[in-house]
This record gives sequence, structure tokens and C-alpha cells, in this order.
Amino acid sequence: MEFTENRFKVLVPFLLIFFFAFLKVSNAFSKPVEKVTLTPNYSAQKYKHMLFGGMPSIEDLKAAKEKEKVEVVIDVRGPSEVPESYRAQVESLGLAYFHVPLMSDNKIDPRAAQKLEEIHKKTHHQKQLLHCASGNRVAAWFATHLVKKDKLSLEDSLKTSRELGLTKKELEKAVADYVQSTP
Repeated sequence: MEFTENRFKVLVPFLLIFFFAFLKVSNAFSKPVEKVTLTPNYSAQKYKHMLFGGMPSIEDLKAAKEKEKVEVVIDVRGPSEVPESYRAQVESLGLAYFHVPLMSDNKIDPRAAQKLEEIHKKTHHQKQLLHCASGNRVAAWFATHLVKKDKLSLEDSLKTSRELGLTKKELEKAVADYVQSTP
């Protein structure tokens, strides 16, 4: 009996070390962001149930609905960037459409960021396509989400957002300023 207990005492720590080492290695090979090509002219970055990208055409939105089962479109472009007919065109495809201009005076508007959080929370069970003109602003908003809601570090959230399309240093600064100035 004593021999078996000693074996068990030695074996359990070894198995735990092996298990956690395996998890660390397997996570290193998993990529949370993947590129998804919807049409020959449009691809987006996929993170969980969300697609991030630049301005999609109506054909791109049809493909997103068909191929990725997107149900919600979230647009963070400024008011002057959105054609009057855009909402109707998106909704005619059977997609829910939300327009929340994220930026104000080259800063992330706290009210807009909060509104996006509310929309995200309300629609988190549905597949979403989040877009602006280039993909930068939606990736910037998502960095704030990762810090505020998922409790990632600013550095890690910016790293993920760069994979999603954040390329502008001034938007990275806007993210850092927003994170530091809001509770």
C-alpha cells in the first residue's frame, strides 16, 4: 500500500507539470485571429464570432451573411462617411445595422464607446461584422473593449487589435488615452 501511495505522490506533480506545459505550448500555436476572404475584393479578420474590416460593399455583406452567418453590422464611421441609403441597403439583406461614430476630435468618444459596449453586449450571441472605412477604428474600439471588459493589458489588447487591422499610431495613442482617462 505504501509503495502505491509514494508512486502517486511522485506521479501527480509530474502529470500536472506536463499538463500545464502542454496547455502553454498548444496555446502558442493557436491563433485567435484569422483572415477570412468573403469575396475576391474583400477579406476581414475573424476573432471569435466577430469579423473586423474596412468598408464592405453590399455584395461583401451578402457573402458575410451567407459564408459566415453574420447577422449584425456595426459601423463606426463618421456621419459624413455613411451614404444615406446604406442603412436601408444593409437592412434589406436581413441584417441588423448599428451606426455609432466612434471618434470625435481625433479622440475616442466615451459615449460612443459605451454605446458600442451596449450593442456588443446585446448582440454578443450573434455573429457580427464591425467596420469603418479601413478597419482601424473598429480595431481601436476593440482594444478598449479588451482592456475594459476582458481585463487584458493595454499592450496585449493593442497586439490583438493590430492583428485585426489597427495600423495607425495615432489611434493606438487614442486607445491609450481613452483607457487611462475612463474608469
